[in-house]
Amino acid sequence: MSENGLGDKFVIGIDLGGTFVKFVYARANGEILMYDKIPTRVSHGAPAILGDIANKINDLVIKNGHGRESIIGCGIGCPGTVDADFRKVIFAPNLKWNDVDVKGKLEELTGLSVFIDNDANLAALGELWRGAGRGVDDFICVTLGTGIGGGIVVNGKLLRGVNNNAAEIGHMTIDFNGAQCGCSNYGCWEKYGSASALIARVLNFLSINKNQRSKIPSIIFELCSNDLSKLDCELIFEAARRGDPIAKSAVNQQIEFTAIGLINLIYIFNPNKIILSGGLSAASDALINPVIETVFKKAPKVSLRELEITVSNLGNDAGTMGAIYLVLNEKSFIN
Repeated sequence: MSENGLGDKFVIGIDLGGTFVKFVYARANGEILMYDKIPTRVSHGAPAILGDIANKINDLVIKNGHGRESIIGCGIGCPGTVDADFRKVIFAPNLKWNDVDVKGKLEELTGLSVFIDNDANLAALGELWRGAGRGVDDFICVTLGTGIGGGIVVNGKLLRGVNNNAAEIGHMTIDFNGAQCGCSNYGCWEKYGSASALIARVLNFLSINKNQRSKIPSIIFELCSNDLSKLDCELIFEAARRGDPIAKSAVNQQIEFTAIGLINLIYIFNPNKIILSGGLSAASDALINPVIETVFKKAPKVSLRELEITVSNLGNDAGTMGAIYLVLNEKSFIN
């Protein structure tokens, strides 16, 4: 069935991240009608997070006033390993989840059909459907956020692997003597190239030198009003832009580690395109442009001949658009 004539049906797309849960309420033809987001209460555990998500779904249904019978379903992208039947999150280290029945619980709390998949897989599907991956047979979608995720499209199809666990690129080892990751491995890419890693790198330096704070030549304290709990990547990039030595060092390391991971992917998959999404992808001048420059200096020249590295033109909507696509595909509303 084509997408035509779906204006009277509606879908809710959800992207569950380590910091926020993002929602879009859309017509089934992809027209977005409403955005919303809520904080991800990781420390409260899975029941609280799923309860928050269900409450927001129900709130969106009421606010838009279309009636549950007109809603085809909800799609949700979850970090970590999602089982092959798309019911449970088997393991999500950033959420501290193990064996969580996302589909069953949300269907119970909302009365709507719910479909789940890995968040980065859905970002790739969103790009394939409506974004920078349209018409591209071989590409990798890399989500640079709280963690690092990946969705890999080969010959126009999502690469899933035998247990639906392919493309966990954030957990490839780039330093076997490195820091321990939430997955229990050591030296994972996301421990060095994610937003969490950038913040941790700065906080670690400031913690080591806390007794010499008055001697540290940094404007980071000023930018976060002397409250380091307010420190985020945007503040770090701003400090680096102003020439702060701590921030500049941290960002330069971030550039190198991000480039290393991308170069590894280029060696392994030889893609036609790499699409960068997630919160860090918005930092074009501070991070993304230097990363691309580094990749093109260090990656194998033969693999660069037809390679394009670009930022998602869906912005932060890639995951939620993929979630909408998931519902339409599962319900056979789309070819």
